[in-house]
Amino acid sequence: INVPFLPPAAGKSVGIVTTTRVNHATPSAAYAHSADRDWYSDNEMPPEALQQGCKDIARQLFENIPDIEVIMGGGRKYMFPKNTSDVEYPEEEKYRGTRLDNRNLVQ
Repeated sequence: INVPFLPPAAGKSVGIVTTTRVNHATPSAAYAHSADRDWYSDNEMPPEALQQGCKDIARQLFENIPDIEVIMGGGRKYMFPKNTSDVEYPEEEKYRGTRLDNRNLVQ
């Protein structure tokens, strides 16, 4: 059983805390099912996988755990639409959003 899939009980919060990207292979093992550990956002996925309905790891974080309240770690660029400026590093291209589906998963 993956703990994040258990319903919140006794007023406890559900969350993910890591020192790496929250959509990295190690922490995402708690909430995601992916054929490839590098499918951080839909931008890293092959078209065939998208056509077959596979979901990227960042999307699964929000859709598989609807009651999640705490997310602490890196990897936010995989949660924002492509070329969206980062809130902390707006001038740095390498931190801009990568999502091709134009979704902002954080909202």
